Amino acid sequence: MERKGGRLVKKSVYSLVLDDGVVEAVDRLAAEQGSSRSALMNRILAEYFSLATPEKRMRTIFDQLEKMVEREEAFQLQLHPSDAMLSIRSVLHYRYKPTIRYCIELYPQAGAAMGELRVSLRSQSPPLLEALGCFFRLWAALEQEAVAPYLPGGRVRCVIEDGRFTRVLLLPAEGSPSHRQLGRAIAGYVQMLDSLLKLYFYHLEDGEAVRRIQKAYAAYLERGMVLI
Repeated sequence: MERKGGRLVKKSVYSLVLDDGVVEAVDRLAAEQGSSRSALMNRILAEYFSLATPEKRMRTIFDQLEKMVEREEAFQLQLHPSDAMLSIRSVLHYRYKPTIRYCIELYPQAGAAMGELRVSLRSQSPPLLEALGCFFRLWAALEQEAVAPYLPGGRVRCVIEDGRFTRVLLLPAEGSPSHRQLGRAIAGYVQMLDSLLKLYFYHLEDGEAVRRIQKAYAAYLERGMVLI
């Protein structure tokens, strides 16, 4: 058993006799892709036999997120910390333009929870951190009221800390969306969160921030979205 992302993944050790030339070719490709020999062989064999693996599921979901980043000038893709993570940066239009980081981690073995989104901002500015905390608390309250009844367990699982927001991504309680649909749903969620966060800070000084966010959030829901 191997532990990834807090989950146990069943794996076994096997011995294979391979030509030296095959191993050299595999190692070259693994190095180019930043992967290990075992992980690459596992993926190649799984694709050959049309098997759905956690790695393939994660890659399909991340492909949708990368397409979203390519379309949106506001986002910048960062180097992947691991095969199970993808990070996106976005600039917050507030005084010295601090950077917001969205880190999506997918669990290799997804149950009701398929992963989590971590939103963070590095800053020592008390006013900025306080405003960010107010937004996250507003966001959590909106989700708890509008989305939680449709999620497994009837609640949104999130944690708010100084300059940080963590949200568990849940599989929809009804229906069986494909991996591509889940990828588009996560991409849409990140896009919506980033858009409303910037809208909040744009109206921070005129007293309209809360009302604007409530209205914009309701508009997103009316347009329809996969609830995760």
